Amino acid sequence: MIRRSKDRGYSKNGWLESSFSFSFAEYYDPNNMGFGVLRVLNDDKISPMSGFGMHPHRDMEIITIVMKGQLEHRDSMGFVEILDNTKVQYMSAGKGVKHSEINNGSDILELFQIWIKPSMADYEPRYESRIIMPDMYKNKFLNIAGGFGDEILQIRQKAVLYRGAFEAGKNISLSHKQSLTGWYLFLISGEIEIDGERLSDRDSFTVIKEEEINIATFANSDILLFDLLVNS
Repeated sequence: MIRRSKDRGYSKNGWLESSFSFSFAEYYDPNNMGFGVLRVLNDDKISPMSGFGMHPHRDMEIITIVMKGQLEHRDSMGFVEILDNTKVQYMSAGKGVKHSEINNGSDILELFQIWIKPSMADYEPRYESRIIMPDMYKNKFLNIAGGFGDEILQIRQKAVLYRGAFEAGKNISLSHKQSLTGWYLFLISGEIEIDGERLSDRDSFTVIKEEEINIATFANSDILLFDLLVNS
């Protein structure tokens, strides 16, 4: 199933402009509450000298990918860090953590925030970030985060998040890990084809129970791809 970028939820409220792939905050669609264990994929733009003040989370795996600008992270575990597009941030909220995410720069901050439901509850919170440079996922899918042991960031769920930046004219295939049954693809930018359907910037594609996903690129394309449990 394809969902076009224009059909996502949308909000612009002062310093924050967001597009929502799934129900979040004031955007609510009871038929679009997530895809399997993937609960949130927000496409945020944060004005300079603004951001999310200290607020709580629990029992959620949170991944942040900065696209442009710099993000200042602070949390109740004592971590303080500046993140840009060379780092991916992971916070495992567990039994409770508070954090703030602020744009202290002079340019608009653009980022993706991803929430994945964990396989357990009431666990110890954890924070981590890793350097992930563009050449690490050039013309291939890189295992950024997941729960199988061979990903760069280890999360508390049997799911995998890949990123790949492919040149035009590539054909890519990827198979499920273990018994995972759902694919969720989000095209950050570019033009691709899946199952005879064309996708462009910020379009998404979901499919269940196909063992393999096959993608053809018709322009330089930056892709997020999730291999997920859909019946948990």
